[in-house]
Amino acid sequence: MIYSFNKNHLSVFVYTTLIFFFYIWKANSYLINGLEQQFIDSLLSNYEFNFQNTEEDRKYFRRYGILFFNQYYLIINDFLIFLNLNQNYLIYCYYFTISLSLSGGVFFSIKSIQKIYNNNFYITWISLLSLVLYIVAVGKINDAFSHFEFFIISGCLYSSLNKKKILFLIFVFLGIINRETGIILGIIYFFLNRKNTINFFILIIPIILFLILNYNLFNIYPSNFDFKNIFLIKSDPSVRVNILNLYNLELKKIAGYLIYTSIIYLPIIYKINKVKILENKYFLLLFLIFFSIALFGTFLGNIYPHLIVVPFWGLLFFKKNKHLVTAQKI
Repeated sequence: MIYSFNKNHLSVFVYTTLIFFFYIWKANSYLINGLEQQFIDSLLSNYEFNFQNTEEDRKYFRRYGILFFNQYYLIINDFLIFLNLNQNYLIYCYYFTISLSLSGGVFFSIKSIQKIYNNNFYITWISLLSLVLYIVAVGKINDAFSHFEFFIISGCLYSSLNKKKILFLIFVFLGIINRETGIILGIIYFFLNRKNTINFFILIIPIILFLILNYNLFNIYPSNFDFKNIFLIKSDPSVRVNILNLYNLELKKIAGYLIYTSIIYLPIIYKINKVKILENKYFLLLFLIFFSIALFGTFLGNIYPHLIVVPFWGLLFFKKNKHLVTAQKI
């Protein structure tokens, strides 16, 4: 089986999805109160990508994922019309889709942790649910990609630990069309399994697939535009500040951002003094890589992208005092 869990786990999965759904619904409803039709129109508008000579140009790599969900919501809208239902239900479908991705990310993370440490399912579930709810509550749904990326990375981790190559490659494909960071997903399988020719090929498959999907970029990108917009984050400090230009921000705001971001990582810092969480260099390396992506890939204070660190946060936080036992010796 791709993903085995008993009926109790299925019930908890449904319950988790409902928790996320009702939280997202109630937390965001006031933001679009009176603007429902505008929000619906944004979901249904025909998608067409245009380069702007800004850092938004890097979203060119995400066009397939955006187009997929554009068609997804168009199909749901047609179905609602067919059933003669209120079009506002499309908003609930939007919330439910995000909730499913968050719930899926939590459960793949739990199963990955259990594969390594055999922890109590419910304790692990409460811990990860609390962490993800905190990130969603403070970070809000600040982009359309991080929740899916969390689900995809969790799935990649689970399939890597269980040596499910086909499942892993499915998640890799989803990761690449969702966000440009999907190009590095191959390192998860490579780090956590034997270093042989087959697994090296799995390592470079995301790179090959990424190049195939974006082979014509150099031909279509306007010659008078700055090509660095595609690859570098250059946030205008007058609009938003990133880690590279935080000197433009007031000290009290830096302190505030640091406090509510550090809450995510304080448990890991605490555990350093309790157990040898650094014993497995590959777990630590994966954690640091995705932490760096979350830190440098967005503006300061935006903790929503830190969802992508949660699966590796769990591998470090739930490390026990006994010798680390993995699915195989690395």
